[in-house]
Amino acid sequence: MSAIIMNIILFGAPGVGKGTQAKFISKKYNIKIISTGDILRNEINKNTILGKKISNVINSGKLINDKLIIKIIKKYILKNNLKNKILLDGFPRTIEQAYSIDNIGLNITYVFELIALHNTLIKRILGRRIDSSSGKTYHVKNILKKRKISKDKLTIRRDDNIKTAKKRIKIYLKNQKKIIDFYKKKSINKKIKFHKIDCNKTIKEINENISKILDI
Repeated sequence: MSAIIMNIILFGAPGVGKGTQAKFISKKYNIKIISTGDILRNEINKNTILGKKISNVINSGKLINDKLIIKIIKKYILKNNLKNKILLDGFPRTIEQAYSIDNIGLNITYVFELIALHNTLIKRILGRRIDSSSGKTYHVKNILKKRKISKDKLTIRRDDNIKTAKKRIKIYLKNQKKIIDFYKKKSINKKIKFHKIDCNKTIKEINENISKILDI
């Protein structure tokens, strides 16, 4: 395992498996996950005015505006003094957010673009279930294999429906080209290492492909 400090961005459409891979990388390489989704949901659960505003936007299938999300992420990073060994999950999602990372003072070393077929993304989103007692996410096809999971405690996120899923993927595709080009240019200058990861494969295979890159 490399002793070099790694700051990583996981990039990909809703349903591609960013959360799963983020947990794998975090555990294996002892890296702190900064999950935009978790930070926003935590604000929603507090039932603050900001939380209610965020909830309305997410449930409509839209993205939180750049100014607000950048402010939230920057505040979280500075508050927790996070500058090294971090993994960004779900940020940046627009070119403006990508620009803001330099202003925040983060030195990104790896960018992984996780890719999967459109139909695969939809199936994964519609099949997601959340254990209300633990907060862990599962897929319906795997629930029967987990004997400790109580089906009575499984819930579906309000935004995990076909209409919202398609809308979220469409927004992602609209924004991704500029961001990908932005990081590819940085990789040419060797400021970062940019890699595409095929997420149509099994979780184990994806884990192995990422490990081959980071185990240097």
